[in-house]
Amino acid sequence: MVKSRKKTRKPAGTTQAAPAPQLAASGVIRGFSPVRANTYDAAQTTRLNQNHWLDADTMAAAADATPEIRKKLRNRARYEVRNNSYASGMVQTKAEDVVGRTPRLQMDTDDGAVNREIEQIWASWARAVHLGETLRLAREGISDSGDAFVVLTTDMAVKHPVKLRPVLVNADRVRSPLKLSWGTVCNSGAHYDGIDYDANGNPLRYWVTKENPDTCIGYDDEFVTYPAWQVIHLYKQHQAGQRRGIPEVTAGLPIFALLRRFCLATVNAAEHAASFSAVIEQISDYFKNEDQDAWPELDLVDIERGSMMTLPVGTVLKQFKAEHPNATFKEFKREMLNEAARTLGMPLNIALANSEGYNYSSGRLDHQAYFRTIAVDQHWLGERCLDQILRAFLAEAVRIPALISTRTRTMMRQIGSTITRVVHRWFFDGHEHVDPQKEAVAQRIRLENKTTTLAAEYARAGKDWETEMQQLAREQEIADEMEFAQLKRRKAMAEKLGLPLEQFMPAQATTLLQLPLDEDDSK
Repeated sequence: MVKSRKKTRKPAGTTQAAPAPQLAASGVIRGFSPVRANTYDAAQTTRLNQNHWLDADTMAAAADATPEIRKKLRNRARYEVRNNSYASGMVQTKAEDVVGRTPRLQMDTDDGAVNREIEQIWASWARAVHLGETLRLAREGISDSGDAFVVLTTDMAVKHPVKLRPVLVNADRVRSPLKLSWGTVCNSGAHYDGIDYDANGNPLRYWVTKENPDTCIGYDDEFVTYPAWQVIHLYKQHQAGQRRGIPEVTAGLPIFALLRRFCLATVNAAEHAASFSAVIEQISDYFKNEDQDAWPELDLVDIERGSMMTLPVGTVLKQFKAEHPNATFKEFKREMLNEAARTLGMPLNIALANSEGYNYSSGRLDHQAYFRTIAVDQHWLGERCLDQILRAFLAEAVRIPALISTRTRTMMRQIGSTITRVVHRWFFDGHEHVDPQKEAVAQRIRLENKTTTLAAEYARAGKDWETEMQQLAREQEIADEMEFAQLKRRKAMAEKLGLPLEQFMPAQATTLLQLPLDEDDSK
């Protein structure tokens, strides 16, 4: 018996509501058709590209570059820099181009005498502590270690009244203590790989082992803590939330490895080919007869120098061809080095230290792009490192009465406490132009058009305009004194011979000697 279903009538003027969507077990909402909005080719996963993007993830910077991963990258980068002449040269060249000999300080306060006094004291202190060498090592550490830690310490052995010394600390020594490594705060917001942070993410203190833990057994948990104001942490940040650096040459490490493998394989192939002058092939059909004895395989036969020889019956002489290095060897090396040098922002001709095949325009364009990256790096080094060193230097120098004058001490206290505007600049070594004559003409045109200043042009060359102008004034003063002394000697000679002065010197010089001189001019 079939049960009949009672039909209910809807009230007039009403419409039937759509069925509510339901969530299926597969996670797809029933009642809705999926909309395909993936119009980016790079976002599609296919059979051909799924292996290439297999390691792509959404992990945070701190979680992606774990201490173990960064340690492995540091070890491999240092190994490659030590054993690859190209990698070593590129890292050293980048440090020398960024730091130069040593950065120079120019004070911009309203008191010129105070500016010169502070600059002189800074220059003598920087020479005493070898500041340029420390900064170059720190810049190399950013390339092959990822981190550079500069600790501001007091060293009584410094041959200067200011005993401040910046000391470079190996990145391996800044690590988490064992009591934190197994705790709940390790690698969290409060602590990450040897650095304690406050609620805003600012460093509070640094944990530094007394010795390198990988070379000195027993120092794994013997630490010295330094407050944040005493440590300068230099690293290139590539992602928000990144708290430690990775080696700058990380992306180029596979390229360097391939380059070394290719070069070694080419040399090995050439050595094997050169080890044998020729080979003797024995015709198998001839030696099928049991009466004919074949030579043993891989037997060596000496060839007498400067003579003609006959081969045994049934043998053919074949000479090895020297096929390595082939025609693409040089081009392959250049392309690989060009790709690896991009990790340092360096053009190929600087990485190779060779501009063979470049014309003037190409070389200059490559240099201009490279020097822009150098200028950005220098500005970053000044803000992140040199300014903090200068503040520590002024704080210590102001407490030494015999070192500076009273007026300068007052100004230095204002610089360290109340003055907020920038009252100093950093100068680095300039870079010589490829064509000095063209650069001099362009410089003259800029000065005539008032589109630049002497200060800007001297800064472009890494020089202090006030120092250079004072030097020019001293040179002009000495030249004027020498010229005036020569005119006086000519006048004395003319009077001794009884001849008119016009025969010995121009009319303007004669008028100059006849002018009355006051006491200061005569001196």
